[in-house]
Amino acid sequence: MYVKASDGSGIARVELIANGKVVARDYTAGYLLGFDASKQKKTMKVQVRAYDKLGNVKYTSTRTWYRK
Repeated sequence: MYVKASDGSGIARVELIANGKVVARDYTAGYLLGFDASKQKKTMKVQVRAYDKLGNVKYTSTRTWYRK
């Protein structure tokens, strides 16, 4: 999954959260977050969390993913 994040102070990192656990992190702009979906439940609650360099955090809304 590609993620775009921006902030005036800069972005420190972004994280992909699946079913309440961090499954991927990226620290470099042009964020690419990938994980092994076969290790997750068939129905996943997924969201992205971004931290700016000042320590503030922002979450996306939770989405439901289904794997076959």
